[in-house]
Amino acid sequence: MNLHARTLAGGALALVLAAALAGCGSSGGSKSTGSSGGGGTTKSSSTPAACTLLTQQIATDTLGAGAKKTREYTPNPHMTQCTYTGPKAFANVEAGDCSFLKQFDAPANATAVTGVGDYASSGASGMLACKGSLGISVDVGIAGTYSGAAADSIEKQQLNLEKKLANEVFAAS
Repeated sequence: MNLHARTLAGGALALVLAAALAGCGSSGGSKSTGSSGGGGTTKSSSTPAACTLLTQQIATDTLGAGAKKTREYTPNPHMTQCTYTGPKAFANVEAGDCSFLKQFDAPANATAVTGVGDYASSGASGMLACKGSLGISVDVGIAGTYSGAAADSIEKQQLNLEKKLANEVFAAS
């Protein structure tokens, strides 16, 4: 699969999740969150803040110098999203309860990933990983158009960056 197809698939999954859950109510208390991406909703008080998990330091470690937060968003009461963009790549993390995020995992298309949390799988839309009840969806994209062996190499690099990022987020949580 080339990078372009994977990036589009990741964005499509985020939109499907947001649209499917926009009308869901929250249980328990709620807290408003700001959004640099426009729109948004009210998150449940138990929903982890993705931009608290994906810190500037972790983004810089993953993307290199010049990484900047470009999106902090609450697409529905059950998850939050944080995106950093660097000169040659981006990193996106969606955070929520593991059981909530796992229901959107596509097991037929996903491959098990070892060495990350208690559960991790990788597919066209990035990696889903869980540690305890914390679930994160991680997508790292490297800029460029690739095909053949170059695309395979970039996908391996992206997966390695996703694993590194997920482990850093879990270590910091």
